[in-house]
Amino acid sequence: HLLRGDLDAALRDFLRSLAVLSGARGFHEHREAIERFLHGGDAAEAYEQVVMLTRGRCMASKLLAAVRDSGGCAVAAWRGEAKQRQFSIDALGSLLWNLMASFRLQHYGQEVVAGDVVRRDSSDQIDLAIVQAGEEDRYTLSDVYLPRIVFDEQSITAEPSRDFKKATKNLTIKSGQPLRAPVVLFPLLPELRSHVHGLLSSWGLDHLPVLPDP
Repeated sequence: HLLRGDLDAALRDFLRSLAVLSGARGFHEHREAIERFLHGGDAAEAYEQVVMLTRGRCMASKLLAAVRDSGGCAVAAWRGEAKQRQFSIDALGSLLWNLMASFRLQHYGQEVVAGDVVRRDSSDQIDLAIVQAGEEDRYTLSDVYLPRIVFDEQSITAEPSRDFKKATKNLTIKSGQPLRAPVVLFPLLPELRSHVHGLLSSWGLDHLPVLPDP
C-alpha cells in the first residue's frame, strides 16, 4: 500500500497486523483498543488506552499518536513516522527475498546452474560473478548468492510541500550488493526473473523498475 501511495490502507493494515499479533500473544485489551480505533473509534482515546497498557513502548502507540496529532490524516501520520514506514517497506523486501529463494530452490534444485550469481575468492577479496555454461562444477550451493532487492525510499520526505503519493511513483528498486562486483548482478535465470516481475505486478508495483538488464 505504501509503495502504491494508498496511505490510509497502509496505516490501517499496519495497525490491523499489530492487533492480530497482540491477540496471538494474549494481550487482548491491547488488541481490542486498536480494533476499536479501526472500527471508527477516536485515535486519541485509543492512544491513551494503548499507552496505559504498554507505557508507550509499542509501535501501535507511536502510530496512533501520529494519527491523533495529524487530525486523522494518513499522509501526515506516515510522514511523521519515518521509522515505521521504512520498517514496513523493509519487511516487503524481506518477504520478496524469501519468495525468490524458495522459487530458486524449487525450480532449479540444489545444484549450481549457469546463470546463478556466485561468490568467489579473488586474491584477498570476495567478489561476485555470473556462472557460465561449463563452470557449474566449480561451485556448490553454498557459493550461490541471491541479491536482496531493496526498495529505495529516498524520494519520500517529511516536507509538507511534497506530494507523498506522487513521490512514491518515483521510487526505484535496486539489487542490494554488499560484495564486490563491477556491476549490479542478478541471476540470469529466466523463470526466476519472470517470477519476481509477476510478484511485483500482483502487488500493484509493476510501475517500478526492478532488475538490471542481462
